[in-house]
Amino acid sequence: MLDKLLGKRQRQLLQILAVLSFLGGLGLLVLSNYRTTNICQLSNPHSPYCDLKASQLLPGGSEAIAISADGQTLVGAGEKMLTVWHLPHPQPQFTLQGQSKNIYSIALSADGQTLVSGNLDKTIKVWNLATRKLKFTLKGHSEVVNGVVITPDQQTLVSASSDKTIKLWNLMTGQLIRTFAQTSDAVIALALSPDGQTLVSSDWSNDVTIWDFAKGQKRQTLNGHYGPVSALTISRDGRLLASGSAKQVKVWNLATGKAVQSFGSFYFPQITLVFSPDQKSLLVGGGYKPYRVWNLATGDIEATIDTESNWSGAMVFSPDGKILMSGTQNGIMVWQFAGQH
Repeated sequence: MLDKLLGKRQRQLLQILAVLSFLGGLGLLVLSNYRTTNICQLSNPHSPYCDLKASQLLPGGSEAIAISADGQTLVGAGEKMLTVWHLPHPQPQFTLQGQSKNIYSIALSADGQTLVSGNLDKTIKVWNLATRKLKFTLKGHSEVVNGVVITPDQQTLVSASSDKTIKLWNLMTGQLIRTFAQTSDAVIALALSPDGQTLVSSDWSNDVTIWDFAKGQKRQTLNGHYGPVSALTISRDGRLLASGSAKQVKVWNLATGKAVQSFGSFYFPQITLVFSPDQKSLLVGGGYKPYRVWNLATGDIEATIDTESNWSGAMVFSPDGKILMSGTQNGIMVWQFAGQH
């Protein structure tokens, strides 16, 4: 019937469109397969992340993860509860409750004795992990506390909030020291350099701000993101900064503010970032998608990491760099590289 209604030229055009549609679908299938299954077969040199194996699942909170400098204390946050493990034991050592609303961020002191959580109820809670008791509930923010970091000397807590402020607190006494910065928009992420000299913040304006922490002065504003930057991380050597929005990741030289790499063509609604211990790769996840591992030298994807729950959440490496821990819907997955036991 259709042949009778259409002319010869129209029939030929429909046939061409049908072929192009088939080839386009085939191309998308091949591209999808390349991005997930075969990326490790094509990577050259072979990426060690292609040999990463899930070794065990730690049941408990996993929306935010922190680990102590000695690698023995691991903390996971989930909704209104904090779970604490004494590694390498897979069962939780204990849990901490008492949050009235969801936990948005956590920070663990280097010695693994003090845990801090930033909360939806506008408060900050400071816990003594040795006694398993709440030390302080810090009040001073008028909106959600989105980020918390502890200085390397373990004396000062830095907090960021949707109330457009960054505040400093005495971690020993629980007293507010001062408002470090008043910003033009809600502050949604924080990162502090390993030497404690440089603070980085991001807000809903899509910008990233680098601060001289000791002087309390703004050093530089980094532009170029398409949307709000909700994730920040600094490499272990303090040389590189990575900033992530839902559709874009940028890597910067922290000292100069110069962009080093930019990655796109993805959508991570709850993006998380972590540099590899050797600073050669950047791992990106967040949501119902596999983790992607980018090679920082070439700018190419060197590996993808699939999880059984198909959820890629918060990530942290052990201090020795031999183990990766990632948040899943069922707990924290422990990953080991080939040859590690």
